Amino acid sequence: MSARLSAVPEILARARALGASIGLDGKLFDRYGKPNDEAHPFLEVDDAYHYVIRERGSENGRQTTRDLDELLYWILENQTWAVAMSFAVHHKVAGQDFRRPLFRHQVELLGRISPDMRARGAKRISDILAQNSFEDGGPKEP
Repeated sequence: MSARLSAVPEILARARALGASIGLDGKLFDRYGKPNDEAHPFLEVDDAYHYVIRERGSENGRQTTRDLDELLYWILENQTWAVAMSFAVHHKVAGQDFRRPLFRHQVELLGRISPDMRARGAKRISDILAQNSFEDGGPKEP
């Protein structure tokens, strides 16, 4: 017998609590509970968790897992990306790749949620940089 999967309201309550630990407004998570065609991620639960992006009637992305922690990472990764992007816009350094403060700040935020989220975020960024290295000639790490 497999473990019961959490329902969307339970998932969002957990995401809100984790987000609150780094100062995110709980309202940011409301849209994840409502299917939409606006290219904003939303959740579906059946025999697995689905993180879905649909725009104008076409599905543009679907990640599926049975691991609640992985789903929570996807949600918090998206929200911390938005916060880190705003941070990077306001902390530009001439001659420095814009992604350095973006990536650094996102990993910092994820690390304040949990060591596991920090590790997942750092791995994702490392994968990005393996394909698209920094363009400023500096160190390979953010």
